[in-house]
Amino acid sequence: MATLNFKKLHELSSKSTDIVFLHEVPIPVGVPGLILAHGGNGKTFLSILLAYHFLAQRPMSKAALWLTEDPESEVRKRMYAVRSWLADTGVVVTKDPELLFDDPIQFTKKDRNDIYPSDQFPDIRKQFFQYDFVVIDPLINFNGGDENSNADARAFMRLVVSWAKEENKVILILHHNAKSNDGKTVARGASDFQNAARFVFDLSYNASTKTRSLGIIKENYGLSLHWAQKYEYRDIEVIPPPQHWRDEGPLEYRATDKVTFSYSTDTAKDFRPASRHFDKIADLMRSEFNYSAATFRDNYRNIENALSGQTMILLDFDEGMTIEEAANLFGQTRAIIGTTRNHRIDKNGKVSDRFRVALQCKPVTLTAEEYKEMMRQVVDAFGADRACVDISRFYFGNPNADVYASAGTQLFNWEHYWKKAQAEKKRIDSEYTEYRAEYNVNGTADSKKRGRDTFTEKNLHPGQRDVTLYKLAKFAERDGLAPQDILAEIYERANYVNAAYPSVERITESDIKRICRDYI
Repeated sequence: MATLNFKKLHELSSKSTDIVFLHEVPIPVGVPGLILAHGGNGKTFLSILLAYHFLAQRPMSKAALWLTEDPESEVRKRMYAVRSWLADTGVVVTKDPELLFDDPIQFTKKDRNDIYPSDQFPDIRKQFFQYDFVVIDPLINFNGGDENSNADARAFMRLVVSWAKEENKVILILHHNAKSNDGKTVARGASDFQNAARFVFDLSYNASTKTRSLGIIKENYGLSLHWAQKYEYRDIEVIPPPQHWRDEGPLEYRATDKVTFSYSTDTAKDFRPASRHFDKIADLMRSEFNYSAATFRDNYRNIENALSGQTMILLDFDEGMTIEEAANLFGQTRAIIGTTRNHRIDKNGKVSDRFRVALQCKPVTLTAEEYKEMMRQVVDAFGADRACVDISRFYFGNPNADVYASAGTQLFNWEHYWKKAQAEKKRIDSEYTEYRAEYNVNGTADSKKRGRDTFTEKNLHPGQRDVTLYKLAKFAERDGLAPQDILAEIYERANYVNAAYPSVERITESDIKRICRDYI
């Protein structure tokens, strides 16, 4: 007997469909859609354009286009032209979609009157797993059934619907259009291609005006609220203007005036994403909102939900640098400096300039852990607050802030500090390998502890204490100790040194905080 999973209203998921706006076109994620057009109207151009916009908004994602009708040389020209066009219009392009020109493989197979998934379809899904944006061009080359059979169309679309849903992908299928009996545009062939798709766009071309327009002819997620009513069309440019059909060159990042961030009146919930001109960050610093340089999945702020692609770096300075010094230091960079709530207020007996610096940058395409490693180098280089290394960190607004903007035009080069972080990691990894070999450290906890004890006894003496304690902390990290355990072990070693060498300058609390700055 089949078991049916009934749900009550309060048990239903409240998560709304994720909609991305690509070239101002609303595209839902996790469902498949059709783009219809006559041959030569620009379907492939539109899919290339949408893929680039998707990667610009989600730089850690990957896109793939399976193009079975256009030669590689022609697609190459089109992509270079689209890249040039997007760069000149301020769209941040950091990488290209990947392309597949292999012969099509049919998703379904028909045997007499039976239609079922082909043997190759599971392998297709497996090889596309890493891609979040997929284009299939055209539908007819991948459908193994009769194009005019609703049963065959349902079988094909059922595979694509489950594929998109289970892997939360955007899947666009390019297909030809036709006219229904009432004169409206529909998908060519069986009606269930269109019925099963969750959204359908029609791209048309007016030869007399030489313009293209795009209309939504089917949707299930309120897309028409963002675009136009069904069967109403909006003019759209999908072919790059003539000046962009030029010599090919390396992909370059061109600065856009806009930066992304999120803001909320809460400390965790409702961190709404926003994109504003960089100058508007001054207003954000003067607002009552809490804000972050990152945006977050489901608008809930934590490390797990943090999305990559930050376009500004935020640094806090509580002491050690004046606003004037910061203005000189970041004078060549696109920077905004705003005082924080404790500026020039007595805090633990100190009155200091306390301020925040926003630095515009290329999109930061790093994971949360990689971001932390990169930001450790940044805060060490400038003496900023160590808490800034957290990708999900939020900052309080200050309605009374004094705000200053630099006249600089350069973007902050976070990649320089990422390279330094990689070099540092490589050096420590090499030292750790040598250390394990020298002290016979194997995989057991006892062996690791014995290795650290022996290393300490041999190396921890006046003149070498800071270097030794720093290496010890790094070795303990690679041994798998949690930050609090690393810190406790360093305190234990420091107390030993202070007791063993009473005539030598003591290791102070501030020394330990400096040595263990990565674990506090």
